[in-house]
Amino acid sequence: MKKKIEWYRNQGLGEDNERKKQQKELEQQIHQSESEYQKNIMEYKATIEKINQIKINIEEIFSLVDNDTSRKFKELQ
Repeated sequence: MKKKIEWYRNQGLGEDNERKKQQKELEQQIHQSESEYQKNIMEYKATIEKINQIKINIEEIFSLVDNDTSRKFKELQ
């Protein structure tokens, strides 16, 4: 009977260690996903900033060339 009790205890410890290992792996995956998300957000913001600057530059060019073309460009936005 004591051997059976010891066997069940050891089995439980093995399962507990496996759960801890899986938990650690999942936490690492979450951390990596969060890091990638933050990186993507920063890249997105930088891209939006560049697009807005390009719009401003195009608008300035159109205003120098032709006011009618500039109005049409503004309508497209």
